[in-house]
Amino acid sequence: MDKKVNGMRRVSHLFGNAEHTLSASLLIAADGVRSTVREQLGIKVVSWGYGQTAIITNITPQQHHQNIAYERFTDTGPLALLPMTEQRCAVVWTVASEQADDILALDDDPTAVLVAFFLKVTKIS
Repeated sequence: MDKKVNGMRRVSHLFGNAEHTLSASLLIAADGVRSTVREQLGIKVVSWGYGQTAIITNITPQQHHQNIAYERFTDTGPLALLPMTEQRCAVVWTVASEQADDILALDDDPTAVLVAFFLKVTKIS
């Protein structure tokens, strides 16, 4: 419960079985999208959906990524290949939300389908 005492805000938080109380004149609620601190302080949120779902995986390409990121824009949203450490890449494939379950249920590995698509659209002739 939020209380204001001597110009200080007090917020209680349950961690495990123990309740902890924080007191501060300035409180920054950086505890995530479902912020307990924000809720206790009664700060309202306005949110909306974009009708998109990100399908995310990590791959290890045969060729060195040279720390170069690639992004393509499709009808359903962006498709990105992002370099990571140890020659791995993160793949972020944004699709219309109504397509996500169908893509993830493909008999073939959806990652393989995605990579084949990505290589096709990035081929330089």
